[in-house]
Amino acid sequence: MTRAPNSRRAYTLTELLISIGILGVLIALTVPALRGARGASLATVSIANLRSIGQTLEHHRAANNDLPPYPPQNNGVSFGPFYWEPNPPAEPENSHWVTPGPWGTARFWPGLRSIHDVAPWPEHFETWLSPGYRLPPNAPGDFDWPGTISYHYSNSFLASPRVWNGDGSGSAQDIGPVRGSTVAFPSSKVVMYDAERAYLVPKQMAAAPRPVLFVDGSASLKKDADASVPVPNPLNDNSQRRYHDTRDGSQGRDF
Repeated sequence: MTRAPNSRRAYTLTELLISIGILGVLIALTVPALRGARGASLATVSIANLRSIGQTLEHHRAANNDLPPYPPQNNGVSFGPFYWEPNPPAEPENSHWVTPGPWGTARFWPGLRSIHDVAPWPEHFETWLSPGYRLPPNAPGDFDWPGTISYHYSNSFLASPRVWNGDGSGSAQDIGPVRGSTVAFPSSKVVMYDAERAYLVPKQMAAAPRPVLFVDGSASLKKDADASVPVPNPLNDNSQRRYHDTRDGSQGRDF
């Protein structure tokens, strides 16, 4: 009995090109799905960060007679200072500070000493950054804090609801912190939100929902397009920003 010689058939160039093409199609179909799954996972992390910030705000109100984070007013003109070092109360002489006015609290709130008292920077700063943000090697040391804080605090809690009544009658006398107990719709008014969403690529931003924190401490994903249309803030160059310039301010609803 003779055995047939062992032969191996080689792939042709055409077959190789077809295989590469099929692999390319599979990769093209898989990568967006993987990216979407990663984005959904990191959005969940962002929601967890917001809930942690909500607890910080609750501790702040408990320690400050129900008042929210608010910069001290100096001589009736400037607001601040906000410090940008890991331990500003302990070493104020070594801290950088700025006075951006009351509306700057939206980005600068972690620099308030009253925040540091209830949430010291070294233990909390990572939860103030959107997941996906790349930390510098010296964090949380001397780097651009104002430019890296991902979660913005709503201006609605920095002045009387009269500022946002829509008729432009607000005055400087209306500027001041709003107590949490006076909020009309705590489950519908956004107090903090992920302004950066570092886990998304630019082309995903418009359609992707945004992690938001409500006054009652709940956090969820919401689409900006579904939020209340903002009204002009006459005390802030007539800015009209969602979550900041909600009609009736803290007495209004964002959703």
